[in-house]
Amino acid sequence: MSDKFSKAATADSSSIPAPWGSDAPLAFRNYSTEQAAELLKVKPNTLRAALCRDGHYFGLRPIKSPNRFLLWPAADVEQFIVAGGKGGAAC
Repeated sequence: MSDKFSKAATADSSSIPAPWGSDAPLAFRNYSTEQAAELLKVKPNTLRAALCRDGHYFGLRPIKSPNRFLLWPAADVEQFIVAGGKGGAAC
């Protein structure tokens, strides 16, 4: 009888999805302004000010979510970091 319960517990634990951010493909992940700023080694207000002033931060353009937060595409941020911060296509 305990064997039946242990199999059920194993089956249930394997069907629990992993957290969204860890298993999502890079193309579908987004960073918050704070996360993007940390990766880019700038302050969050630097990103906000550049967006307000220029409409982008070295070519990086965030997506505005329905709850008014800015979501910075992870693929674009990673590409900018790999390129050494030499600006994006929009510059």
